[in-house]
Amino acid sequence: MPEDLDSGNEEKMSSTLEDWVRNLDQGKVEEVDIPELRAALEAHGANFAELGEDDRRSLRKFSNAGKANGVRAVWDDKFSEYKRWTDDVADGYPEGTLPHLEKSGSDTAGMKAFFGELTALAAGEMSIGDFRKYEEVRIQNGIFFAEGHKDERLTIVTPTSEGKPIKIASVPPGFPSKAWSKIMSW
Repeated sequence: MPEDLDSGNEEKMSSTLEDWVRNLDQGKVEEVDIPELRAALEAHGANFAELGEDDRRSLRKFSNAGKANGVRAVWDDKFSEYKRWTDDVADGYPEGTLPHLEKSGSDTAGMKAFFGELTALAAGEMSIGDFRKYEEVRIQNGIFFAEGHKDERLTIVTPTSEGKPIKIASVPPGFPSKAWSKIMSW
């Protein structure tokens, strides 16, 4: 976080971003001040200053595997810590209650995608429009899954879906706030 911020501005920033994240929990992706988001993440270990073009190109990719090098470049060891944490989060849910990818069976892919897309957004490598498009579907589908409406889950065309609408990895209800708390704990 920039050193010239006094504690009043820091509290306002934290409150504004926390409100933004609480809205994400409801599937509402509103505009966010990207420099403020970036500063908050930098205050908790992100390093956007030394990203090379290969890392930036990685952050522009849709898949978790495609984004991995860029996310690792920003977060270093915290990326591995976050991935382990998502496994712990998943272990806290009763079997069959977490949304999962039909093809791979992964129940943490959406959680990892959220982190990668948040990182890409803060790095300026993902537009708020794309972030909104993906997160609204991830979050809404997690809500549908939790409420027993799996068949109502939304589909979306992605850069990797060859023009066909697919069900992307989703996150359980309330996950954005859990992830934000994890990031803010670093």
